[in-house]
Amino acid sequence: MTKLKKKKNRYTKKMILLVTGLAVLGLFLVFLRFLRYSSVKPREDYLNWNITYSISFSPNKKIARLKALLPHQTEEHHLLKENISYSKMDVEIQTRKNPVERILSAVSQLKIGYVKLEAQFNLRKNLNPGQFSQNCEVLSHHKQQKYLDEEINFPVRNPIVFETLQNNLHINENDRTHEKLIKIFNFCLSLHSPSQENTPLFLRENSLYSNVEAVLTHLCATPTGKRRTMTTLCRACGIPSRISAGLQLEDREEAKPRAWVEAHMDNAWIPFDPETGLSYHLPENIIPMGYNTDKIIDTQNTRHLITSIYAKKNLPPVELTSRESGTFIALIDFTRLPSRIENVLAVLLLMPLGGLITSVFHNILGLKTFGHFTPTLLAVSFMYAELIPGIITFLAIFIVGFSSRFFVEHLKLTKRPRVSLVLISVSITLAFTVSAMDYLGLEPGSRAILLPMVAISLLIERFTRNTYKAGFNFAVGKLTGTLAAACCSLLLFRIDGLQWFFINFPEVEFIIAAALILVGLYREKDDKSKPFLKKGPRGGRGFGLKKIFARFILNE
Repeated sequence: MTKLKKKKNRYTKKMILLVTGLAVLGLFLVFLRFLRYSSVKPREDYLNWNITYSISFSPNKKIARLKALLPHQTEEHHLLKENISYSKMDVEIQTRKNPVERILSAVSQLKIGYVKLEAQFNLRKNLNPGQFSQNCEVLSHHKQQKYLDEEINFPVRNPIVFETLQNNLHINENDRTHEKLIKIFNFCLSLHSPSQENTPLFLRENSLYSNVEAVLTHLCATPTGKRRTMTTLCRACGIPSRISAGLQLEDREEAKPRAWVEAHMDNAWIPFDPETGLSYHLPENIIPMGYNTDKIIDTQNTRHLITSIYAKKNLPPVELTSRESGTFIALIDFTRLPSRIENVLAVLLLMPLGGLITSVFHNILGLKTFGHFTPTLLAVSFMYAELIPGIITFLAIFIVGFSSRFFVEHLKLTKRPRVSLVLISVSITLAFTVSAMDYLGLEPGSRAILLPMVAISLLIERFTRNTYKAGFNFAVGKLTGTLAAACCSLLLFRIDGLQWFFINFPEVEFIIAAALILVGLYREKDDKSKPFLKKGPRGGRGFGLKKIFARFILNE
């Protein structure tokens, strides 16, 4: 007995040293990588942004139309990649030159349900501190006339426009173009806002304050009214002008649409914003996207419109970590990989965490599961699915697949043809479920469709096999444990920033390995000093939750 105790003590010490070593090694490596990320300064000449469009609406009994300005490739802005997904609409992307702009046009004839569009762009903006590039362009006679003509929002030939130029601005024909611009800009900048107390009530409650004639009459305007007024006055003075739109990227999550006036002078378009006082140069965080418009997203014949534009910096920047730091460092730095591969790798690195959760459920809580990796595979399958489509997909596949599995059992086939027949029923059910959800405006997405098909097919096979061998109540108990572990894993996987953390600090896998060893040792530990522990399955220790479940729920 003494030799046996000594042997157990030596084994315990070795395990403690192994667990401590793995944990300390993981924490040390994470700390070293954190110090490296902290010591590297971001490059001052580049900024990488992830821009996301999310648009949904319901057509208003007519043909609904959508128009959206998209980021485009310029000398200052490099479009690294883009991904556009949509449903229930016809989409066309046009690229125009002189001026360069990309316009997404969509048409939908849907009568019931919602139309959705999501677009993701990875953009690199070249800052080049101290250098400001202007949009240079030599206007032809046709284009010059285009930016001088009267339009609906620019009443150039209205008498009140000429009265304002002569009486309020005192602009003469002998004034230089620069002097005219300064007078017009200062005048529009001094216009009152409709929210001020001295503005008449009917102007604050009516869109009339965006009309140029009303603005010049009452000398108050909204930001849109100021831009239209400045464009009209410039054109009336013979200065080609237009309104441009873009995005203002900031450190906060939501991107802010911006619009400004551009006046053509000395073969270049000069930006002016009569609302904020911006003049001559755009800030570094503003990305021009469209011209002759002040809207990033515009719709017609729609209702229940929901639009959002998000912008987020890439952390850590690719250039400051890997490719300039040597071959070996680049090899162990996963952030240098393309975003598509990076997302897949993040899921692979999360799977050991799901295995840890399954081990805790089995060894400590005493809940059995169908296999060790089944809960993790289920959690990964529904990572990219929304809650309602995910529940509908799982229930439809499981009910139909389980019924077909019992029917196939009477055919007395071997395992592989039997599982393949179940897979056929699962595939057909999934196809009809996806079609029904798409008709109702619930689209789970391609990744949320293909992954559950295999995982749930295996789950159905194991559930049926356990039902025949150990009874229906036993199979339901294992199914409950599997779903509980899968739900906990899914909740962890969906934590914001967790995938980013595993990609940037993969050394955390050593800490997970240490935790797995501790959980594995707990199953073989015979601690009689804890009366709340009951003997679990196969000699393990657990809280007896399965026994309580069997008594009060399954009535065993």
